[in-house]
Amino acid sequence: NNSPHFTIKDDLFFTADLSTIIACLSDKNEFVIPVQVNTIGASAFESRLFSSVTISNYVTHIEYRAFARCDNLRSIIIPSSVIEIKQHAFHACCNLESITFYNPTIKLGYDVFQACDKLRFIKIPRGSRTEFEKCIPYWNSSYTKWQFVEI
Repeated sequence: NNSPHFTIKDDLFFTADLSTIIACLSDKNEFVIPVQVNTIGASAFESRLFSSVTISNYVTHIEYRAFARCDNLRSIIIPSSVIEIKQHAFHACCNLESITFYNPTIKLGYDVFQACDKLRFIKIPRGSRTEFEKCIPYWNSSYTKWQFVEI
């Protein structure tokens, strides 16, 4: 932990300035993303077994496969501070049932929810359905059973 570029704190591996989570180092049941974090790095939580994660209102970016294959994750709230979620961020979260967005203009990467077979509800800000339909072009395809719920 003497690196000038990286640090470990509370079972998380960070950049030295604590602004980016590079990796999760344990399988605690729940995680709270610290307020100094603005980026959840690529594959940072991939395949971890937590059932709950709280994303702070300071996170702005969720990178490629950040939460992919988190089998115990059932729901997640994306605060309004998040402006971009990259490709496959929640890929194969096999028990993810709902996701709530608070930013009506969030940029979503390709196949953010690919292979999330239990996903049914995508909660979005009232009046933003058209924008989300553009971001998730396959939301109404024959292989998904997703419903947009305006909150």
